[in-house]
Amino acid sequence: MEAPLRRVWQARTLNPIFDAPIAGDTTVLAQSVHEVYGFWARDGALRWQFPQTGGRWMQWVLRTRFGPVVHGSVDGRWRVVGLGFDGAPRWSLPAERHGTLGAPSRDGRGLWLAEKPKGGRSRVRRVDRDGAVVAKYDALDHVTHLLEVEGALLLAGAQRGTEGLYRMALPSGDIERVWSGATELVARHAGRTFVSDYSADWSRLVALDDHFAEVWTARANLPDFHRGRVLAMTPGDGGARVASLDARTGAVAWSRAVAEARPLTRVVGVADLACVDVWSLD
Repeated sequence: MEAPLRRVWQARTLNPIFDAPIAGDTTVLAQSVHEVYGFWARDGALRWQFPQTGGRWMQWVLRTRFGPVVHGSVDGRWRVVGLGFDGAPRWSLPAERHGTLGAPSRDGRGLWLAEKPKGGRSRVRRVDRDGAVVAKYDALDHVTHLLEVEGALLLAGAQRGTEGLYRMALPSGDIERVWSGATELVARHAGRTFVSDYSADWSRLVALDDHFAEVWTARANLPDFHRGRVLAMTPGDGGARVASLDARTGAVAWSRAVAEARPLTRVVGVADLACVDVWSLD
């Protein structure tokens, strides 16, 4: 290995960090139960922190071109807050505690919010960089994931009891189901749309073409999309293996057993490395 990973810096936080930090060119974002931290990427020094409270699984932080966006309980009320690059709040919108999702807009000038009011169907809002709501749409009965592609939003969720992937045309808001299945993931990489249908211990990862026809499928969990490849945990020999698949064809470039690896072990691509989150490895 020409360039092994080495520790450049480390930082400590008052409360546990459960989700993976989000690395940018200047700032690394990390979210704990009670605050969001911004660390300088060059040396790990604390740049800022933003307080919030709430349930661990209902909070999130999103990196955008115009600064971090945070969803959480702020001063006792659930809100979506746009922060400046210095961590200071710039704008704030009321939000639902359960089922509020966020995704950057394709042009980088705003973001999409999907929310499910209590007792109602989900709705989608387009928000600009200054927090102004510039478009509203009725969505599915329930939305679990969203992604903007050219001319449309892809919505994973359920409509009238049918789970699957739905395409919402923009700006008309017309909705059609393009794939059926209990969709837990929507991603776009190397000219393919990926969905994941979870069942038992292993998910069914499906690659779709531009017409949403299935091109290839694999039993794979927690995929990471990196340089035209899909890195994921796959079954093998009664356990789990790290595998690298061609994103367009599904062909397995290589797979390798790793001690202590499990179906929910995570693997991510970093430069020319596949990095595996296994406690016994340094």
